Amino acid sequence: MPMYAEIQRRLHNWKVYKKQEQAEEYFNVTATTGQWSSGGRCSSYSFPSSNNGRHTLTVRGGHWAVINVHLESGPRSADRAARGEQLLYLSRVHEREAAKVHILAGDLNLREGEDHCLLAEGWWEAWKSSPHVEDWTWRAGPNHARYDRVYLHTTTADQPHCTVIERLTKVWGALTDHVAVHARMRSVPLDSGVSGSCAMPHGQGASQLTFDAGVAASQGIEGPLRRQSFASGRAEGNSGAPQPRPDTPVVLIANKVEI
Repeated sequence: MPMYAEIQRRLHNWKVYKKQEQAEEYFNVTATTGQWSSGGRCSSYSFPSSNNGRHTLTVRGGHWAVINVHLESGPRSADRAARGEQLLYLSRVHEREAAKVHILAGDLNLREGEDHCLLAEGWWEAWKSSPHVEDWTWRAGPNHARYDRVYLHTTTADQPHCTVIERLTKVWGALTDHVAVHARMRSVPLDSGVSGSCAMPHGQGASQLTFDAGVAASQGIEGPLRRQSFASGRAEGNSGAPQPRPDTPVVLIANKVEI
């Protein structure tokens, strides 16, 4: 709650969402700005299988639905079973609002192969692993894993297109054992032929680039923030590369809470 209060203070022009009542001290938070601040709607779902108060936080704006989630952690059979039930639920959430482009992002605590139910229901990952790019988002001593992920799901007319995906490595280490992941999306017509996944650059500095899910699930979305008009629910063409925006001062927020 102290960190939540600090986020509200620093993002005073943003709309900051959380579940009304939390079962644990930590919980999901999503912050939105621009058109999302006035027209966004939020809902939450508590996982019955969770012993740790894990839940979803879904924010809807325009034809977008952004699901911020923290799934059950741990390698034990009971943890895997609970996580499997939670993933099964998430794999079909798009069916309730088929006209919306869906983004599922957060600390999914996924082990390799556990996302088969998502893939079977038409979700795909924004991140594409490459042997030339480090892809872990959690590290403790010699152990590391890619727990934080971004999954996308299309509608019958539009799909999300990932334009930027990177790891914010400066946050990791002193403040958290997770690497914050930043992803930026825009909506494109389904028949545009544009891939939804982000292709990662190789070579010098590539190890700094991965993807961001856990800090603010909807912060990087370009669609409703950048478009000035709509035609049949489809995005206008984008002739140039997206311009980066200043990062939200996550480190400053965490330092303030520590003090």
